[in-house]
Amino acid sequence: MKPKLLLILAALMLHGTAIFSQQDTTLLNEIEITSSRTSSLYSESARVIRIITRDEIRNAPVSGINGMLEYVSGLDVRQRGAGDVQADISLRGGSFEQTLVLLNGIPWNDPQTGHHNLDIPIDLDAVERIEILEGPGSRIYGPNAFSGAINIITAENASDEIRISAEAGEHNTYKSNLNLNLNHRQFSHFIHAGKSTSGGYRDNTDYDISRLFLHSKLKIRNSKLGLQLGYLTKALGANAFYSARFPDQYEKTKTQFASMNFETGNKLRFSSYLYWKRHHDSFDLFRYAEPSWYEGNNFHMTDKLGGGLNSWFVWGAGKTSIGLEWHADEIRSNVLGKPVSYPEAVKGEKKAF
Repeated sequence: MKPKLLLILAALMLHGTAIFSQQDTTLLNEIEITSSRTSSLYSESARVIRIITRDEIRNAPVSGINGMLEYVSGLDVRQRGAGDVQADISLRGGSFEQTLVLLNGIPWNDPQTGHHNLDIPIDLDAVERIEILEGPGSRIYGPNAFSGAINIITAENASDEIRISAEAGEHNTYKSNLNLNLNHRQFSHFIHAGKSTSGGYRDNTDYDISRLFLHSKLKIRNSKLGLQLGYLTKALGANAFYSARFPDQYEKTKTQFASMNFETGNKLRFSSYLYWKRHHDSFDLFRYAEPSWYEGNNFHMTDKLGGGLNSWFVWGAGKTSIGLEWHADEIRSNVLGKPVSYPEAVKGEKKAF
């Protein structure tokens, strides 16, 4: 091919590239990472962070938080049953007890067992984004974050909005959600209510789940005050959940949750939070057996109380932060720990001690 023809072809290719190249630049707001001791922008974080955005959640072919987490590489989700009834999660090869779950930055792990770490009073429809911190986080969060942490952020909207969704399927499966955003001057409220039921795709796989959640915020100048309240009940047939030898296992759980957080300051920032969570767990190895015949029902009630205080400021050498965190756990059970000297009735259960 002649050199002159080569020059003509090269000029045409360069011209085509110039035509189809994008000339406009769109600036996007950076995402603020809240699953750390101090809030920071994504570009400021030195950790490996995976963020599941709202658009990704809407486009994913899943209907629950457990299913959404299965799409994350390096995150192992062991689901038991359908409808988000129960799942164990592990990050980067850690055990189920070594992955911390947070709800809007508040630790959520259950002191009794990792099987209940995803007993969260919201559905996927109420999630704005999910932050996944890979790698050790025990220095910040304690031993539960040995292999990483998962922070679930609820939806926020600057304008008033109401969203209602409903689903129906085989085996008398129904699901409905209500999300309500209310804003008035400095106040903002997010309310979520959900109901999920199913007759089960096989024997003893039915479930009945109810969720109620409130997240309120008050903003005054450089200060923010937040309040969270949550309530969750689950009743589910646990066919072969823990052993295929006993197909008639049955479990009921109830979660009550409350937290407050406060943040203030401009150059010198302060933040604090206080939370309480109570979890009831009732497990029957034989669902249809008479209580007088079988006395092996397991009852557990756990209380988790904690709080934290953090402060940070930015100066020429970077960002300096200092923090303090504490928590206390209590488990009352008829099968775990040392026997008490006197019988104590199990709250919410008849003739159980």
